Amino acid sequence: MMGSLAEMGGYYSPDIGKVYCECGSIVDLDRSFINLKRKLGKPIECPSCRNNRISQDIENLDRHFTGEDEED
Repeated sequence: MMGSLAEMGGYYSPDIGKVYCECGSIVDLDRSFINLKRKLGKPIECPSCRNNRISQDIENLDRHFTGEDEED
């Protein structure tokens, strides 16, 4: 849907694109952000999935630096 304009509060904005997240959500994001993520080869996530991923990364780092992951 990158070629279409996204409806934003009753008017159309060419700077906003709709993307489909892996969880099934359709979110409105800035086109420059979408293009940057694609150029970097990174997944485009909805805010909920992004927050969950970041929380998991922080927990993994905490376990790594406290030595808990070495016990497994």
